[in-house]
Amino acid sequence: MLIKSYPVYVIRMGSGYVTMATPDSPEEKPEFAVLVFTMEKLAEDFIAAVNLEDAEVRFLRNERELGRVLAAQPEGVTHIAIDTVFSDGHLETNCLTLYDMIKNHMKLARSPWDYPVFCLRQSDGNYAAIVTDKSVALALFTSNQKAKDYRARLDRPSQYELSRIETPTQLLDFLRGLPEEMQVVAFNPIVDEDESHKAVQCMEVAKIIEKFLV
Repeated sequence: MLIKSYPVYVIRMGSGYVTMATPDSPEEKPEFAVLVFTMEKLAEDFIAAVNLEDAEVRFLRNERELGRVLAAQPEGVTHIAIDTVFSDGHLETNCLTLYDMIKNHMKLARSPWDYPVFCLRQSDGNYAAIVTDKSVALALFTSNQKAKDYRARLDRPSQYELSRIETPTQLLDFLRGLPEEMQVVAFNPIVDEDESHKAVQCMEVAKIIEKFLV
């Protein structure tokens, strides 16, 4: 069973999260799984069943928050255990490797930004971009407000329509469909007091696709 909606819940103890040995953990090199629950009551029931003292339930609002928790696990924690139930000495759980969970089932967690993301489409069908001697960089924004702030500093801002890209799949299709000369993305560019267009972070389209979208 995989996670289909958020929030989800973890059990916090001290500076870490509660884990358990996986059902098939090898004796020579034990493997552990961080516990994640799709309902708060399941987490509370587990705490009561195994008598965990000083444990508290924490909720994770979205896939990216869960991804950060999974990525921060120590070396011996190799799995995620979803909706573990311990009753009358019997354990039921759904285990998946962290790699498989993040790679195949948590596409949103792989991106360093939340969705939707935004771009500015001109009335002629082109997109707002930063043009230099070396490249044409698409202006891509991680929030609605950042896109609007940038648009307000452009010449004839009314010619630009705010476009939303809702999911990693949509972003992948969008980037693959960009004109051939547009091979770079400028994240959250600004127009400074000298009317110069600047972006702290730029990345090649091919690297974005390889690292975060496929």
